[in-house]
Amino acid sequence: MDSFFGIGPMELFVIAVLALIVLGPERLPGAVREVAKQLRALRSISNEFTSQFSEELQALDELNPNKILRDL
Repeated sequence: MDSFFGIGPMELFVIAVLALIVLGPERLPGAVREVAKQLRALRSISNEFTSQFSEELQALDELNPNKILRDL
C-alpha cells in the first residue's frame, strides 16, 4: 500500500511534523486520539450507509416488472 487517503509517506511525515510544531508535544497525543475516534465514526457511518444502500437495491430488484409479469 503506497498511500493513506492518497497521501504518500513523505507527505504524511510533513503533516506529522507540522502537527507537532503547531500542537506541541503536550496536546498532540490527545489530538491524534480525537482524529482516530472521528475516523472510526466516519468509517462506521460509511459502512452503515453502504449496507442500507445494498438492502434497498435488493428490494428494488424484487420489484423488477419482468419478474412480476413472469410470475403471473
